Amino acid sequence: MKLASVRTLTKNITAEINNLMMLDKLKEIIPVEGIQERDIDLLLLEELKSNPDFIKWFLNKTIAYENQFQTIGAWHSLSQAGLGETDVALLVQLNNKKVLFLIENKITANFQPEQESRYRKRGRLRMEKGECDEYHTVLTAPKQYIDHDHDFDFHLDYESIRDWFEQQLLLGERAKFKSELLNIAIERLRRGYRGVADDNATDFWWKYYEYSKKHFSHLEMRKPKNGVPKLSNFIPFEATVPNLKKGDEILHKAFYGNVDIQLRGKADEIEAIKEIYQNNLPDDAKIIKAGKSVCIRCKVPKLDFDQDFENQISIVRQALEQVDRLYNWANESLKNY
Repeated sequence: MKLASVRTLTKNITAEINNLMMLDKLKEIIPVEGIQERDIDLLLLEELKSNPDFIKWFLNKTIAYENQFQTIGAWHSLSQAGLGETDVALLVQLNNKKVLFLIENKITANFQPEQESRYRKRGRLRMEKGECDEYHTVLTAPKQYIDHDHDFDFHLDYESIRDWFEQQLLLGERAKFKSELLNIAIERLRRGYRGVADDNATDFWWKYYEYSKKHFSHLEMRKPKNGVPKLSNFIPFEATVPNLKKGDEILHKAFYGNVDIQLRGKADEIEAIKEIYQNNLPDDAKIIKAGKSVCIRCKVPKLDFDQDFENQISIVRQALEQVDRLYNWANESLKNY
């Protein structure tokens, strides 16, 4: 073989090797680096709009419904004047009922004040207008996000949705791609999202802590971090309550005006808990369902971290007095739940 031919052959082989190496590097690049909540909104919308198998699974995972249904419609960013918008909505006909699902989708973003309650107001308004016979609120998010507990009727974690796609062999590459998108979103949260610290919130938390430490030290409010995100408003107390189980806690949910004993993962047992404790609660306390939890709740005025702490001391004191009441009640009465 002539030297020129050998050189040409070597050059071609080198070029082919470089092409293969480039392809290998491309395969290592994830398809969507900066995935946003809207991307997952549209992923969910597509399935709720066009995939009866996904809707069937969704109905089973939320309201445990396994019978015939008819899809009436699915929408993105469904707005209602004065009440904001719903990320994704699904309306189905179940027997003789029109059932509306209002879905809030989160990856890392904090909740806006009263966001959960606005979802319920939207549902009630549409029911009053005759657009549906019942409604349910649903939070979709990575499991790590949902584990912090939120006041929605149902929680559907990304991991479960991803696992569903991975079982859909007939969807082929499309299912693999959607599963990969969900994995990227899960990883985005797992890498360690932290809310941006806010000066007003940080200042308020520390003044609240100092006031609690001075006047209600036995409640042992958890010491705040140096940088508190603007919407962080669930204030925890760590006083030992022998009758509280691991994972349960006493919280002042400042933006909502709630002081709660939160019994994590007990939502399915709410009726049994009511039967035991309903007639033995502190004055004005109620037993309510909050997401996957049951809360024994007292109402107090809401706090505003953008306003001066000194002008809201009376509200802070009311809240701490309610924490104290629930703390004493739990020590005396809460057991065997």
